[in-house]
Amino acid sequence: MSSVRLYSIILALLGVVSLSLSLVARAQPAAASGPLAVVISDVVGDATEDAKVRAALYELLRQKGYPPAARIDTKQASKDLGLLRAGRVTSKMADLIRLRDSLKVAWLVRVTTDVAGANQHRALILVVGPEVFTTRVDVGAGTFAGPITAELEGRIPQLLSEAVPAEATAAPGRIIGGAYGRNLPTLEEEQAADWDTVRGFDAYYGAGVLVTGLQMADVAFQEPQPVAPHSGAGVTDMYGIGGGPSLRFGGRALFVSDPDSGSSAVGGIRFGSGVDLNFQMAWEPDGYSYSTAGDPQIQRQLQGYLYVNVPAQVGFQLGFGNFTAHETWRGVIVGLAYSPTATLFVDMSRTFQEAAELYWNFAGAELTVDLVNLNADRHEPEPQIRISAFVLPPIQTEQPAIASLGCAYIWY
Repeated sequence: MSSVRLYSIILALLGVVSLSLSLVARAQPAAASGPLAVVISDVVGDATEDAKVRAALYELLRQKGYPPAARIDTKQASKDLGLLRAGRVTSKMADLIRLRDSLKVAWLVRVTTDVAGANQHRALILVVGPEVFTTRVDVGAGTFAGPITAELEGRIPQLLSEAVPAEATAAPGRIIGGAYGRNLPTLEEEQAADWDTVRGFDAYYGAGVLVTGLQMADVAFQEPQPVAPHSGAGVTDMYGIGGGPSLRFGGRALFVSDPDSGSSAVGGIRFGSGVDLNFQMAWEPDGYSYSTAGDPQIQRQLQGYLYVNVPAQVGFQLGFGNFTAHETWRGVIVGLAYSPTATLFVDMSRTFQEAAELYWNFAGAELTVDLVNLNADRHEPEPQIRISAFVLPPIQTEQPAIASLGCAYIWY
């Protein structure tokens, strides 16, 4: 009798557990079925506004029959695949194709910033689905979601006329999309092509600060009240120190080796110009001080000068570093440039007409060391740190020797 009672209790408990599980399952929302969509947006940089962009795009895709894949952690999936760049999901199309295949969704929409400025903000939209395409749209403050949704509203409808067949599989280098499918480069081909955006001719520009020293040899001076038997005339060197702002601009042709070749060589040529403003305080000889014993000593006074150097530069660059990822090269790029220079010299104690002098010096040279992070998936020039040393030895006796050390940001 006790065994029957025990079995009855066990059966009752199993019934209660089964009923509870059934109620819990009914209470939870049903998972979306059919082809799913994922939207990744950081175009605004503000969590609330980016959430509005995602909500608007999810609603658009839902209307087309593609519900959101709400339970997918896209950031963690991107991290697992090595597709995060500075904490953000990559905007390289080849990587997004990999991410979409890993998530097993029908559509992946990536929205990020293409151009950001006070007067212009442009969104970059990359769409991976039955068809793959990239588009850009100008947006304004507080109006991000509308223009972005409108841009895709006009692009997506015809792509949805034929959904991806459930049995379709993607061969290497191909996206299946019914009548809208097209051949795409393989991942390796696209990664190699991405470095073409860095290779070749490109412009550079930058600004920084200089610390400059000068030395003028054989500066003649005259003591206004010489003491016999001294004539009061003398010749000595003059030294000065100062600095100021510096600008650089020009073009460069850069070679970057293929990451898969086993080489990390980077090199190229560059040419350009710039403007260096050097405000100098120099110890100018002013006469003699006489004493009862020994020779008279040279007296000096501080004098202000302005040197404006405008170099014309041509040289080469050689990089030392390595690929930290397939699309990232980090290291230093050392450059040496021949720098003939036009110099405007101004004695600030006199009027410009009296004190200004322009001369040419064809003996200048500049050594640069750039601390570089090159990205194959860049969309615009990126700032690099440049440390420079500029020398301008005199080629005539009335010209000073000038040497400058500088630090700047250079965009390329």
